[in-house]
Amino acid sequence: MFPDGQVSGHPIERDCLQKPLVPEAVKAKNSDDMIKRGSELLADDADNLDIIYTIATALRANELWAKPPVLSHAGEAAAFARQPSRHAA
Repeated sequence: MFPDGQVSGHPIERDCLQKPLVPEAVKAKNSDDMIKRGSELLADDADNLDIIYTIATALRANELWAKPPVLSHAGEAAAFARQPSRHAA
């Protein structure tokens, strides 16, 4: 957000101000919402590394590194983690 209150045209800024936020799901450790919301945002901006890494890291920290580990979203965590390499040349 700019000081005069106008929103730039950047997709992340627009999404964060106009749509339900991924950070809310991350803070709540709500994996289902993180995956759903992140997937929706990536449908519009598939190369958005901020979203990809946020979700991959949060899933890893909240579930895979939990004591005991929760593996219910391990496949989604791996898919988000591999996503940037699909675009590597």
